[in-house]
Amino acid sequence: MDPPQAFPFTDEEMAAAGLLGDDVSQAAQQVIATMRAHPELLKLSLFTLQCIDYTAKRNSSISSVPTLRDGPDLSALPLPSQDSDATVISAYAVSEYERITYYNGIAGDGDHPYLLYRSDLFTNPFPKPKGRFAHLPTKSVRGVFNTSLNKVWDTVGPQIRNMVKDRNVRYSSINPARFIIYGEDDAETLGPVVIWIAVYPGSTSPDTAHEVSQDILALLVENGVEDVVVEWRQAVVSRLAG
Repeated sequence: MDPPQAFPFTDEEMAAAGLLGDDVSQAAQQVIATMRAHPELLKLSLFTLQCIDYTAKRNSSISSVPTLRDGPDLSALPLPSQDSDATVISAYAVSEYERITYYNGIAGDGDHPYLLYRSDLFTNPFPKPKGRFAHLPTKSVRGVFNTSLNKVWDTVGPQIRNMVKDRNVRYSSINPARFIIYGEDDAETLGPVVIWIAVYPGSTSPDTAHEVSQDILALLVENGVEDVVVEWRQAVVSRLAG
């Protein structure tokens, strides 16, 4: 049995990163408290914690323009537009635990994106590990090959992009993807085909993501594509220099 793990950062490191004191956002404080209580389950880097803190503060007072670090896009980035219902509590919102840990392991260094919404939220629960030595699954992203989506992507891809743009969603990329989930003893499970949409943190509400996702799923069914999940992620932001 592995020995209990400790919180990975010293107070000096936390202070140097701006993650100690009254100026730290409530969201970041909650995540840090969870890491201190269960370091074996939640493994985030200092940079990720800084992003959580920055995003929470930005939601209440936007003082700088963020840039997105993300992959290839289907089109040029649309004009910025803040979703008016982005802060409304939604029935389609995932839990804070799922939001932070759903994509655990994708980046390899803890700087994975955060889940905003997924279309199978109510049919595919995301279990929270239990017990002191519970295992938190990790994921890796893969391409999509030899599926019904491949046959029609050149047709439905631009239509999906237009559905997102028509709602003035500030998106960065729209890509098909699949994920391998690594459970205990590195057991691998290949997940379903996913339409993976990246948006600016704080710019889109779960309600909007749900509504657009239903249109996307209907379009896919019309084109003979089923068993697809639409997932929305919040891309990592960084401050502009200067």
